[in-house]
Amino acid sequence: MSEQQLRRKLEELHRELSGSGPVDPGTRELLEGLLVDIQRTLERAEAAESHASLAERAETLAGEIEGSHPAVAGAIARVVEALANLGI
Repeated sequence: MSEQQLRRKLEELHRELSGSGPVDPGTRELLEGLLVDIQRTLERAEAAESHASLAERAETLAGEIEGSHPAVAGAIARVVEALANLGI
């Protein structure tokens, strides 16, 4: 998967977040922080350890919100998959 495809997945995640209905403030803050970190990772090269941490955070967050926001969790899972395909 190309970086351009990953960016499209991130845009999809943004749309899911916008249309997901109310999300508690703590979860929204975690999601927004995760998106910022993913975008920063794409903009500069970082250590592999940081990339692994980013993917782990995303997977954990997706698991935490899967019951209350399955579409958002699915979008996060697709972003994690795209990151993995890029070797991030």
